[in-house]
Amino acid sequence: RLKWISGAALLNIFPLPRDAGFRQSFAYAGEAVERGYSVLVFPEGRHTTTGELLPFRAGIGILANSLGIPILPMRIDGLFQVKEAGKRFARPGTVTVRIGNPVRFEAHTDPELIARELQKIVGDL
Repeated sequence: RLKWISGAALLNIFPLPRDAGFRQSFAYAGEAVERGYSVLVFPEGRHTTTGELLPFRAGIGILANSLGIPILPMRIDGLFQVKEAGKRFARPGTVTVRIGNPVRFEAHTDPELIARELQKIVGDL
């Protein structure tokens, strides 16, 4: 546990505990943005068990609406093959990160619509 905490501090990351509630997670993200940090969100809500992109959850749309900041779509390919969900250790392999152009949504856009649009953008990267 100490190694994990040291690594998180060294990389300047602050992952949310798995048992953090919806409101607590969003409040934390808002505070991080206000302090000038970038917030990395995995909009599927969990690891894939097949390697395929899972449906994006509406929470990403709610977060986009509440923060009102540009969203930088990213896609990580090869991670499933290197580190399967539930496995303790990663295997050697290649992981590719694709980064799209920033996207902004109008205030009060339907969160489900935001999630669908972001999923299409990420899927096309």
